[in-house]
Amino acid sequence: MSRQLFIHPEHDETFKNSGFVILPFLEGNEIEKCLEIYASLPEASPEKFHTSHWNRDENFRRAVNEKLSAILSKKAEKFLNDYVAGYNYFLVKNPGPGSEVRLHQDWTLVDETQFTSVIFWCPLTDTNEKNGFFQYVKNSHRFMNNVRGTGIEPGYSAIMEEIENQFLTAVPLPAGQALVFDQRLLHASPANRGDKTRIVVGTVLRPRESGFIHYAAKPAAKKYDLYEGGDDFLLKFAFGDDPDGLLTQTILTKGLNDVLDFKKFRELFNQYLVI
Repeated sequence: MSRQLFIHPEHDETFKNSGFVILPFLEGNEIEKCLEIYASLPEASPEKFHTSHWNRDENFRRAVNEKLSAILSKKAEKFLNDYVAGYNYFLVKNPGPGSEVRLHQDWTLVDETQFTSVIFWCPLTDTNEKNGFFQYVKNSHRFMNNVRGTGIEPGYSAIMEEIENQFLTAVPLPAGQALVFDQRLLHASPANRGDKTRIVVGTVLRPRESGFIHYAAKPAAKKYDLYEGGDDFLLKFAFGDDPDGLLTQTILTKGLNDVLDFKKFRELFNQYLVI
């Protein structure tokens, strides 16, 4: 992460220290346009939490990306130092139990030994404890350098509940502000206990000098494979599909992620904690 990621040095410093930075992003008319796009989509998923890039229909995923890109992509790129928007999507949290998003990290999309990919997470309505605000584990982008991808079990899965109970910090956001975060950051979101759907737009960006990649687990061989997926592989790729049939050839294999116990996690957290 030595290269400057953001145009403004203060944004860059905050992001590198905290794993995220909050930026003013969408104006009121742009929020309305995004909401109009969402309202124009086919009948919403019955899932309590769903995203448009989970949809099984490639044409749907591409249409959402194209419509949102006209509002989000270039605007997000202007904050960053030579970054390219890869895809845009909705993250939708319907009211009720089961709408919580458990602790996780987003997929590894670039070679993180050299590059950093980022996500603009921007709510279209104010977010709070009641409707499902963003939560994160402080500085986890510094010590959670594990590989993420299709079928890869996280090394912290056995202690997930303990981490959620003891280490999550909440970030309420007003509509239109974007929380821009490192994809290594551990994050979660509580259930929507309100009476309205919480809608967020997301934009994923990569450095121009990096292509997108994708990891997939091969449990029988006790390894995972690394693929070069191309810029639009996440628009082609549907969750649950066999990546071998959708992505390019394997270019690297590695061993499985190390398993973390709670003592080790606490040690790492304390080691990298910045007051």
